[in-house]
Formats: sequence, structure tokens, C-alpha cells
Amino acid sequence: MATGVLTPGGMAILEIELSGRLLPAVIDTGFEGGLQLPHSWYPRLQPPPYRQVTYQLGGGQILVQHTYLVTFALDGHTQTVETLFADSDEILLGVDAMREYRLVIDFPANSVTLERPAVP
Repeated sequence: MATGVLTPGGMAILEIELSGRLLPAVIDTGFEGGLQLPHSWYPRLQPPPYRQVTYQLGGGQILVQHTYLVTFALDGHTQTVETLFADSDEILLGVDAMREYRLVIDFPANSVTLERPAVP
């Protein structure tokens, strides 16, 4: 089970392991992908390209981005997910990376829990 915290602004944060380092990641349930990493990580990881995707932003702007396959660990479990690189200092953990987990955000307790349910 991975545990995290809520920032004073209500962002859910937990740690992932990427390239041997523990790093804070923002849980983003509105992001359907796996990870979004800062551009500065691209030269370190040199991930294999995966595909090109087209997004339409809220203002109608069309954005075309390349995605890559990146391996990271969450709660000791290694997985490879589709990843975007962006002009941001934050790491975002998206829905695709959490599909096998149960996410509990407890605002009164200021806690975040991400656990893999027992398989019957």
C-alpha cells in the first residue's frame, strides 16, 4: 500500500520510484494517461517512442504530442505506462497507472492511500 498526503490546496501527492529515485507525484484523476514527466527527464530516460496522439483542448486548440513508454515503480510494483513529457516541474500520475489500485483520499484526515485489492 502506498500512502501520501494532501497539500494545503487539496492536491493528492504520493511517491513513485523513477530511475532509482523516489519522487513526489500528483495524482490526477482527470489525466487518462499513465505519467506526465517534466521535459528534463527525457534525456535521462531516453524512452522508446510509443505513438502520436491528438488532443483538443478546452479552448478548441488542437495539440499533437508524441508519447513514450516509461517504466517506474508504484508501491514496489513495476509497470510500464504511456508517458507524456511537458513544460512543467510536476510529475502527474494518471488513471492508466492506477487501474489495478483502489484510491482513497480522506480530506478530513489529510491522507491518501493507494492499494492493490486482494485477488479472490
